[in-house]
This record gives sequence, C-alpha cells and structure tokens, in this order.
Amino acid sequence: MLSILTDVRGNASSQHAGGQKVKGTLAAARATIARALGCKPAELIFTSGATEANHLAVCGLRAAAPEGRHRGVSSAIEHAVHLKLARALAARGGAAALGEITTAQDIEYVLAHLPPLLRPLLEEAAHSA
Repeated sequence: MLSILTDVRGNASSQHAGGQKVKGTLAAARATIARALGCKPAELIFTSGATEANHLAVCGLRAAAPEGRHRGVSSAIEHAVHLKLARALAARGGAAALGEITTAQDIEYVLAHLPPLLRPLLEEAAHSA
C-alpha cells in the first residue's frame, strides 16, 4: 500500500506512461477486491469519500425501488448535506420524513414505523451506543 501512496501517481484516464501505470494498478486493485467480495470488477464503484458514497447509495436504492416505494426517512440530526439530499429527493416525489430525534419516545416512534427488517439493526445500534 505504501508504494501506491508514494510511487504511483497520475490520472488513470491519461494516455502517458504514468497514467497507464495508474490505470493498471487500479484495475489490479479492482480485480482483487472483486474476488474478495465475490462480485464482478465492473460492479465496484470507488468514491472519493463518505459523502459521495452515501449519496450514491441513497440515490441507487431509490432508483432501484419499485414504483410507489420511493420513500425515505432521515432525522434532523443528519449532516446538512444529507438533509439537502433528502429534501431534494422528497421534492422529486419520494416522501421524506424529517424529524428531530431527541428523546427515547422519538426513538420508539421511529422503531414502530420502520420496516421489520431494519428494526433489529437500529435496536442493536441504540444498545451499543
């Protein structure tokens, strides 16, 4: 990993030797990760950070949802950029429930309205906090 951070630099889309070295290194890394995850290299998406990754995941889930199931739940304690995305998606026709979670009663309300699959995950997170 150290050699990647120090020796391999450039734009993987460039045609010069440095860019082609980066392109090869990236392709090898993509293949290795795909094998480890049991997926195709083309199914991997590398992002520059958490915000981009979160937005990609939320937008991808929304796009893949069946017609009439484009709903989302977000709390008022989310990062401002995520709240902006939630509002933008809501404006496109997907309901977004934005609320302030400050008490145990608020958490109970959220738990009561989550799909059964998500309840155990949120409960586990709440108990480990």
